[in-house]
Amino acid sequence: MIKGSHIDNLPIFDKINGNKIALAKGKIFSKESNELLAILVSEKSYFKDAKIIRFENINKIGRDFIYVENSNVIENAKDYPEIMEAIDENDNVIGEEVLTEDGESLGIVLDVVIDELSGEVKGFILTDGLIEDIVNGRNIIPYADNIKLGENSIVIEGKITDNIVKNKEDYNNLLG
Repeated sequence: MIKGSHIDNLPIFDKINGNKIALAKGKIFSKESNELLAILVSEKSYFKDAKIIRFENINKIGRDFIYVENSNVIENAKDYPEIMEAIDENDNVIGEEVLTEDGESLGIVLDVVIDELSGEVKGFILTDGLIEDIVNGRNIIPYADNIKLGENSIVIEGKITDNIVKNKEDYNNLLG
């Protein structure tokens, strides 16, 4: 498991000749499928299309770089409607408030936990503010079927709160 923020600014190398071919500029998630769809390597502008590397074309996300087969895996985002939709809708959970159905705010999503082998989002790292984070640490909420990803918030069943407190150390250990 890795933090989503770990991917940002990682160099991308091709396996064929070992050349650096790009730099990871962002991540493209799908709230619908709860997975990392692609890595953004060049943003869209007036004169050029956004360039991406689809997750399925990534050989390895390592500690220091991302490994792909060759430079041909860099593609136009516009060729993939699901990816363009995620870009246009800014399908990102970072900064969204996490609420319970019982009316409690658990915090704001600071980062996501990703399975680097499947691209699946496995959980959310929350912040309650600097002081609270320093005193009590950050909470990690595992992704589950009872989580609803809304347009600008995440809603979960209230009973998960006890589970977070009870298993806080185990969740934090997922990240090594």
